Amino acid sequence: MESTELRIGNIVVHEPTIDDWEEIIVKPGTIIQCEISPDSYEPVLLTNDWLSKLGFSVRDDKYAHKNLPRPGAYLYINHNGTGIAIENEEGFELCYSVELHYVHQLQNLYFVLTGEELTIS
Repeated sequence: MESTELRIGNIVVHEPTIDDWEEIIVKPGTIIQCEISPDSYEPVLLTNDWLSKLGFSVRDDKYAHKNLPRPGAYLYINHNGTGIAIENEEGFELCYSVELHYVHQLQNLYFVLTGEELTIS
């Protein structure tokens, strides 16, 4: 895993000892350690369970959505991780094609869109 993908607060998997992987929350020292030992860090696959943990409402195994901090705004994500839509109170949608396969990617995108951290509910 590349350290440039990470932000403090991201959720990744770390191998502190051989064959002993554990989920961790990235701290400042983690990014430095990832630069030194990139093979000891792996992304966490974005699943329905993770979407739920991150506060998304999962619908029909097709998409999930979450209220954004601005009233009347929502973030929708396809379960195949290839697109998002942002809807406001007027129903206006901005659609983007992105590839989201991992939890840290969604956390980073959410921060860019809102200026707030996406954390486990």
